[in-house]
Amino acid sequence: MTKPKEYKIDDANITIEKLLNTGFSPVSWDYKIRKVLYKNDDVKTPYVILSVVITYSKDDGYIALPSVICNDGSTYAPFYNPDQWLNNLVCRKVITEYNKFMDELVKREILIVVKKQRHRKSKKGTGKNGKN
Repeated sequence: MTKPKEYKIDDANITIEKLLNTGFSPVSWDYKIRKVLYKNDDVKTPYVILSVVITYSKDDGYIALPSVICNDGSTYAPFYNPDQWLNNLVCRKVITEYNKFMDELVKREILIVVKKQRHRKSKKGTGKNGKN
């Protein structure tokens, strides 16, 4: 099943120059970029858009705020609902494009992928009360 990956700022490598060279636009303390993730061929306006806002503050450093929205500005809810990830073809396409674009930001040393911790199975005994 295709899932959206989790990303965070690459604090060790991010620079304003890299943001600008990647296509981010400066707006006040923010740097913004938009990417069309899905376009309905029957209409001229994009259907689903990824908006990534990277904010810089002296106290907190860089903070990434990605959001997946429809062209009318509303949240594209299926992206945030795991029940939709498998059976919704548009959502699967959106997730694939999201991961591709965000992975490009990883290559450009703006973001890093958050690695999930795998839970180890306990090696306790199989006898009564976990004893051998």
